[in-house]
Amino acid sequence: MDFRFASRDTIYREMGKRIQQYRIASEMTQAQLAEKCGISKRSIERVESGENRNMDVFLAVLQTFNLQSNISLLVPEQELRPTDIIKQPKLKKRVYHSKKQAAETKTIQWGDE
Repeated sequence: MDFRFASRDTIYREMGKRIQQYRIASEMTQAQLAEKCGISKRSIERVESGENRNMDVFLAVLQTFNLQSNISLLVPEQELRPTDIIKQPKLKKRVYHSKKQAAETKTIQWGDE
């Protein structure tokens, strides 16, 4: 399914169908999945129908099916683009003071009187 132009409701229903497919492939009832997730059976029913939009429930189901590593596919880490690297200020490798600036910042030390 192409999610680029899908409504939020369509996406929730599709996610629910996929969760239901995982549950059935794992030969679990909704009650068994709910118990493993630590949530109510009604919450599982609502997730599978696309009604539940609670992130905690969604993450609990993903963890139960050992799919939490796929979150990186859903929201990938932001990578630096080459233009971002060029725009970054260069990191200083050393500090240099001109002689004039060094003379202005010179402090008096004991014995210099």
